Amino acid sequence: LSPIEIYSKLLNVKPVVSARIAATLQRGCVYPLIVTRGSDQLPVSSRYDAREDPAVVRNYGSLLVEMTSIIPDGLVCFFTSYKFMESIISMWNEMGLLKSVLKKKLLIIETPDLVETG
Repeated sequence: LSPIEIYSKLLNVKPVVSARIAATLQRGCVYPLIVTRGSDQLPVSSRYDAREDPAVVRNYGSLLVEMTSIIPDGLVCFFTSYKFMESIISMWNEMGLLKSVLKKKLLIIETPDLVETG
């Protein structure tokens, strides 16, 4: 994402390490999306106190499932921490949403251990 400097200002953090990686894109493949309501019309929020609410988790997971049917290539889901990611993935698994994702896409989960992820 560019310009990278803006994200440290927006998030009010000082990066310890940052890198720029040049990429050549043959077609427009980055599509930012802002979602305020799920398919059930319940509000969707990333607020800390609402982020593990089952309805919010289900709506984000359902959105991911819907995107796997529309987007021809890969998807990237960003989580604010590994602990949060593990919690959400576990909940998606219990809800059966990961099975739906796996019908359309290969799932690669990054871990804090570079050897394990690689």
